[in-house]
Formats: sequence, C-alpha cells, structure tokens
Amino acid sequence: MALEISKDGGTTRPKILDKILKFRKVALIIAYIGAYLSAQWLFDPVNMEVTRISEHSLMPGLVTPKFDKSGIAIQLYRRFSDLPKSKSQQELIHTIFSDLGLECFTHKWRSKVAGNPMNGENVYGFIRGPRNDGAEAQMIVVQLGRSEKSRRMMSRMLAFVDYAKDQVYWARDIVIVFVDGGEKNDSIEKAAFALDAFLLKYQKIEALNSKKSITVEADEIQAQTGALIGGVVYDLSGMAVKGQHIVNIQTNGLNGQQVNLDVFNGITKIADSKHHSRVAIFGTLHRHSNPYMEYSPFIVPMRALYTQAFISIEGIHSVLGKYGVQGLTVGLSHDYSEKQTGQFIEEVSRMLNNVLERLHQSYFMYVLADDLHFSSIAMYIIPLTILVSPLVISAYFEWTKIQEFQFPVVHLAFHVLGFFYYIATTYVFQTIGTTFVLQWMQWPFVGIDGCDGQFTPSWSLINSFLIFFMIPLGPYVFLKTRSIFRSSVLAILNPISVLAFVAINIPGMFGQLFPTISQDSWLAAAQSIALTAIREDVEFKVNHFFLLCCFGYPIWNMLFACSMRYGPEPQGSLGIFGNGSDDDDGDDDDGPQKTNRGHSTKKNKRE
Repeated sequence: MALEISKDGGTTRPKILDKILKFRKVALIIAYIGAYLSAQWLFDPVNMEVTRISEHSLMPGLVTPKFDKSGIAIQLYRRFSDLPKSKSQQELIHTIFSDLGLECFTHKWRSKVAGNPMNGENVYGFIRGPRNDGAEAQMIVVQLGRSEKSRRMMSRMLAFVDYAKDQVYWARDIVIVFVDGGEKNDSIEKAAFALDAFLLKYQKIEALNSKKSITVEADEIQAQTGALIGGVVYDLSGMAVKGQHIVNIQTNGLNGQQVNLDVFNGITKIADSKHHSRVAIFGTLHRHSNPYMEYSPFIVPMRALYTQAFISIEGIHSVLGKYGVQGLTVGLSHDYSEKQTGQFIEEVSRMLNNVLERLHQSYFMYVLADDLHFSSIAMYIIPLTILVSPLVISAYFEWTKIQEFQFPVVHLAFHVLGFFYYIATTYVFQTIGTTFVLQWMQWPFVGIDGCDGQFTPSWSLINSFLIFFMIPLGPYVFLKTRSIFRSSVLAILNPISVLAFVAINIPGMFGQLFPTISQDSWLAAAQSIALTAIREDVEFKVNHFFLLCCFGYPIWNMLFACSMRYGPEPQGSLGIFGNGSDDDDGDDDDGPQKTNRGHSTKKNKRE
C-alpha cells in the first residue's frame, strides 16, 4: 500500500519523489556531505554573528563603580580565617548581616533521596532597594566553604553588601544566598541541590502545585521579595597568566537550557572594557586573543554542543533555569584585588538593576564560538535539517514497499519495558537506596535489608540495572531469522557499553555524565555512568536516564531487526511488521509481488 498523493483526481506520486527514491543512496551521501560542509561553514567564527546587546537598558560597563570597602573585605577575611571550629560560617554571616542592620535568615534543608542522603544549612539576606516597589529582585549566590578561595569570596561579597546597603539607586531588591556545598569533590552538585531547595521555597512551588516535594525537605522562607529576573553565582575559579586576568563564565543549565544571551554579553563587555580581562568559555579562551596556544576554531562550538547534551550540573547556576531565572556562574580571576572584585560585582548588579522588564529580547538557543561570536538556532538548524533528511527519505522508501501496514507490537513492548526499567530504578533509588531486597509483605515487594518478609539477599541497584539493561531481547524476538555474527556485534554495541568505552579512553570528555578520571575497568566506568544518570534524574529531573531507558534501550533492541537473514521469512516467524515482512532485495521494481500473509497478488499501477 504505497503512499500515493492525490493530484488532479489521480493517484500518481509527483515525479520528483520517484527521482529521489531512484537515486536515494546518492542523495543520502550528498546529504551527509552537505551537512558536514554547511556545519563547517556556519560554525566558523568568521561566518558567525557578532554578539550584541538586544536589551539596551542594560547599559553594561557605562556606570562608574565606586566600591571602596577593600579594608572591610580584608578584615572579614581574617574573621573567617580565625573562625573557631565551634562556630559555623553560617553563624558568622548572620552576625555580620545583623551588625549591618540587614535582614538575614538561615535555611535548613535535607535530601529525601535515600540513594544520596545529604543535608545542609543556607544563609540568605536582603538588600532592600529604596526605589523598589517589591515586584522584582535579582539574586547573588556564593558557596560556603573553608578553602582559601571560598573565604576570600565570602569576605568580598559581604564587603559589597556593606557598600550596597547605603546606595540609593537600587530599583530592585538584592537577594544574597550563601549555599552550603561542603568540601568534598561533589561540592558543586551539593551546592546546586542546596540552591534548588532554596528556590523551591522561595518560588512557592509546593504551594502552587498543592503537593510536597519528594526529593527535598526544607524550612519555609521567612522573608520575601519580588520575582527573580536574574541571578549570578560568583567564585574565584578564574586565573591570571603572565599578568593577564581571565574570567571563566559558565552558561549551561539543566537539560540544555542556556542563559539569555544578553546577560552573557553584558558581563563579557564589563570584563573586557572595565577590567581588561579575557573571557574563557568552556575552559577555552578566544583563539585570536590567546597568545599561549593555537587550536581549531571549531573546538569551542563542539564543546558547546556536547556540554549542552551531556553536562547537567555545570555549576551552581544550572538549577536557576528550572525556576525561570536567567543565571550563570562568573569565575573571577583569583588575582583580582578586593577593590576590583567589589567593583565587578557592583557593575554586574547595576546592569541587572537597569532592566526594564524580564529578559526576553535576546537569544535562548545558541552556540557560542567564543566571547564575541555565536550562531543562533535559525542558523544551526540548517545543517541539522540536512542531517535528518536521509532518515525521512529512507522512511518514505520503506513506506512505499509496504503492502499492508500493521503496527509492530513488539516495538511497543520494547518501549514499555524500557519505561518499566526507568520507573523501577528511580523508585528504588528514591525510596530505598542503592541496595535493595525482595519481600512479600507489601507492594511493590521491595525493601531495605532486614525488612519484614525478606526472602532474598541484598542486591546492588546499579549492578541489577546494568544486568537487565544489557540483556538484548532482539535476538530472542527474531529468533528464527537472526544472523549470529550481526547479532553479536549489535549486542556489544549496547548504549552503556559504548558510553563506558568512551569514559575509559577519553575520561571527562563529555562532562559529569562520564567519569572525570580514568577507571580501572569497564565495569567501574559503567557503574559510575549509571549511578550519575540515576542520581541526577531523581534529584534534578535531568533527562539523561529517561532518554537512555525509554529511547536508547528500545532502539538498540529494534536494531536487531537488521541482523535478520536476507530472503523470505519462514511462515509464522515474528517479523518487523506484525506476523511477517516482505522480502526486500533492494529493487525498486513495482511488478507483481507475493506476500506470505495470504494476500492475493497485486500490481501497482503508476501513471
């Protein structure tokens, strides 16, 4: 039943479609070559658009900074350095805010995720704008910590608070949040979770949805201000090379979200024009302004693409987009003086203070080549469309060969099974932990070790998931027609196997989804990938694990249809289209065809 398009009352397909199908293999090759060449041309910074400010009211870099509290910053740094272990940093910050006459509160939170228990205490305060009507506010975030960089950043931020409280030009309140991230290697993820807990309460998400969060339990916000139009996370992760200051900017959010390009452009302009600093994105400087190394102009666009795809928590700011707040992380140079750091924060805060309305005029979907050039979605959609076109041609060709369409129930079963893996794994990680047992007392018949009705030993959730996920069902479904060699190759190309191979050979290439250090074995890499994907799905609703289970696993199993032997299928065997499929020897002949479904011979007529 080839798809035929009605034309003037007839049933003839347009001739252009027949020509495309006749030369479809050539068209596929041309499409792939065209996608590569167009991407190479579009992602060259020479052909990209130049960054610009769309929201002119931002006026970045046009104000004269007057921050003059360097001495206060030095004194506060000494207080943090001399802080006894019996007193927490939260208590000291609360005391400083109180001495300044500002509102300050603590915010305790606890993770309810059994597979990754953690807790902490944030501190937040407010600088009330004299010209503010309470409708909008901006946010500043700093991570707590006892390292030298953390103590320096906290002391300088508090010195800025001391300066900003006396200024009369603030048209928006400023919310300053000190998030508890701990001192371990996973401190960024914990700090992001702490900020997520704060925003959950600040934005009244639970009240709006009329249900409690299943991942976090936190104190209610004791003071409120307006809607957050933007947020900036500050740290001292930048560097200085031979006297040249380098500011590191991170823009990626959860699930590929990006900050409004105006915010990035404004901060870049401030760093360049006011502080004579270079800007690094994805850890890479502008290749034309980098005197230390030469690299391909496509390095940054490629990093931009795969970090959007694979990095979920690039920085603490990554959770801001989840609540509609335009935010990014600014890693100031660690060689900035107290005065220069305070002036930088002042200029960025005054830039966001000038916004007339919520940021919406600039781009939200883009690919950066460097701090001066970008490609918008209107441009990079071109090679993407060309790349996808061969799939459409191939799908249409297969459609024309179908005599009778039947929905393949087995393919639906693969997706249902993948969704079951997703639901079961995330449920156990959320409510039970990384180990579980089977029990017969209560639905859903799983529990912790030692529970009532236990009849199995304790099992590892990660290892159990890997075992079930890596068992191919395709060879069993197509049992009578499989090719052992092709099935074996497809079995090796399991999605987890491919990711683990990349993790072992190129550690850290794609960010946090892959281990950042070399693994001792393939199993260790696979376990790390699975644990990271599950944890980030439960805690932050990152889509990696969902896509892996509900799309990667079914598609991998459906690929085993390619391992069927050529030639007619035996009667009663389970094929791709219901009870059997037609023999496709690659010919485009439209002569008489005989099917194994018992249908009479038919002849397709074309005008």
